[in-house]
Amino acid sequence: MPIVIGKIKEITDKELEENYTKKMLCLTGNEGVVFIDFRGADRLLLKDFEQGDLVAVNFKLDGKKSKIGNIYNNLIGTSIKKL
Repeated sequence: MPIVIGKIKEITDKELEENYTKKMLCLTGNEGVVFIDFRGADRLLLKDFEQGDLVAVNFKLDGKKSKIGNIYNNLIGTSIKKL
């Protein structure tokens, strides 16, 4: 499973639909900025983390193409640990 290492710049809540929310983690590192989604029960994995923490995040890929042809490459967080 791919891994990315960086400092937490921001953790935000995103409400996509009435009963569907996710947390978005923004990391900065040597390679630039990356956004990783934590969905469902995995949102709770972020409860002990805050801005400035150096972390390693395992993620899976979830690419999608919308009905109108927009393409999305989502990174879905599966685990996170402080370094």
